[in-house]
Amino acid sequence: MTEGIQIVDGVQLFPDLEAVLVMDSSVDFRADYDFEPLVYGPYRVAPWGEDNLLPNHLLEKIGKNDIVSANLKFNRDVCFGLGPKLVRATDRDSRGNIREWATVEDGPEFEFFERNDIPLYVLQQLTDMIYFYNAFPEISFNRTKNQVETIKHREAVFSRWSIMNSRGQINFHYYCGDWDEATKKDIICTRVLDEYDTLTDLQKYAATKQRLIYPAYMPSPGRPYYSRPEWYSIFNSGWYDHSCMVPQLKKAILKNQLGVKYIIYISPKYFEDICKKEGIDMHDRKKVQDRIDKEKKAFSDFLSGERNANKTIMALKELMP
Repeated sequence: MTEGIQIVDGVQLFPDLEAVLVMDSSVDFRADYDFEPLVYGPYRVAPWGEDNLLPNHLLEKIGKNDIVSANLKFNRDVCFGLGPKLVRATDRDSRGNIREWATVEDGPEFEFFERNDIPLYVLQQLTDMIYFYNAFPEISFNRTKNQVETIKHREAVFSRWSIMNSRGQINFHYYCGDWDEATKKDIICTRVLDEYDTLTDLQKYAATKQRLIYPAYMPSPGRPYYSRPEWYSIFNSGWYDHSCMVPQLKKAILKNQLGVKYIIYISPKYFEDICKKEGIDMHDRKKVQDRIDKEKKAFSDFLSGERNANKTIMALKELMP
């Protein structure tokens, strides 16, 4: 078998065959209601993506593409500007509009602002909102439970919602540093405030709950759990894969002095279907990889066979809806 050279994830170069094998990556954007809940003891978790690791996969993809990374940074920088400032209105017009204000540098508001490092908190929340359209601020009370003392950022990557109750409400937020290997003891469960009646919920739970989560998000039609930013369309369109592949592929071609005759596009669903037909457990990574390697060998043998000279393979790729 002709050995392939790994260029980037999902792209292999076969110099002897003058061919490139491309397995288009996919990101799971199923509707929020199309899943089986994950159960960890008493916790029933709404998975974020097919394997509950969609935020992790997105971060990995963002880090591999300089254009996407730069655009997200630009959006965050524009939104944050010079950061929030604590001010007090000193003059208003007849309609109540502020005409002048002064910086606040003392008092309980200033202490709250400084103690919680509000500029950093806002930057963290903005980052998650821009990346995922979901943010998870955590509110904590003082010892007497009569005042909000702290507000903290809970990272979206490690946050998940509970399954909705019969009235369509999400009651709990689950936080875990490693959802891939999570157990009940690894999960922090926190009560979620009612977004439509927040003040009543604050008064209701202040005496019994040390901390609460407020659901902050940008609405996405048909997605009651996790929102979907419009810019995710670059994954379904296929442009993300091409923008990642082009520079690395050109570099490899120059390095190996190769003129490419064949480019074979394969959807990840192609291998999923093969594994299902052959009864291979998709969670058994070694068996799945062995089957993928076997199929790569079949493509290589086909292209290098004497009877197949001057032939071309065309593979249709299916994009997630």
